[in-house]
Amino acid sequence: MPALLFALLMVMLIEKIVHTTYTVTSDGELILYFGRFSKKRKIAIADILSVEKANSMQLGGFSITNYVLIRYGYKKYVAVLPLHEQEFIALLKKYLSETLHTI
Repeated sequence: MPALLFALLMVMLIEKIVHTTYTVTSDGELILYFGRFSKKRKIAIADILSVEKANSMQLGGFSITNYVLIRYGYKKYVAVLPLHEQEFIALLKKYLSETLHTI
């Protein structure tokens, strides 16, 4: 029984890793999709307050996990792991600046 539960957990984790996508739409939304076993999260780009590169913990100058931290709304945060962190941050900041100019 524990092996079966562990196998199901592994399938869910692999599904999440393989099928996670981050999409910026032309109508000003960031769609976060974390696989088939979770629902999509939509964030209006106008609600994003900051986008920054962060790390979880450092040991002697090396960080264990690098991620992009997105702060939006009132005390809401989401951490994402895009393949190309700098390009992702630049794209979001570009959309943020365009959104600010249209308001």
